[in-house]
Amino acid sequence: YGRYHQLPPLATLDALIPGLITGLVILSLADFVGGPGFGKLTSMPWGITQFGVRRHPVQLYEILVGGLALLVWWQLRGDALRPGQRFYLVTALYSGGRLFVDAFRENAWLADNGVHLLQVVALVVMLAAMWLLGREGNE
Repeated sequence: YGRYHQLPPLATLDALIPGLITGLVILSLADFVGGPGFGKLTSMPWGITQFGVRRHPVQLYEILVGGLALLVWWQLRGDALRPGQRFYLVTALYSGGRLFVDAFRENAWLADNGVHLLQVVALVVMLAAMWLLGREGNE
């Protein structure tokens, strides 16, 4: 579609940010309501009772990360940035947030060495977005 209508790819990615992040926030809200993902045990006052024990509300943390990413996008909407820079910045921010949040997830997929696989993916995406952001800024 984008190629057919000759849409500039990086500007298109910038334009897709609010819809993508909003979709991720809605998905996290659905996970919170449905309860398929749950956090590690906690004694923190903001913990939620799930399966009879108090746990970290990781889905709510994900919603906060998504909200922060949308806020950053909103703040940058009038700035004179190059096409793609908003996308790379918000992607790095969201991935960094997921890197942090997934540390509190109890039912995460683990590698043989105990590392959360989603954290590895988030780290790779964050580093790639930061590299691309730096590269775009230097051109």
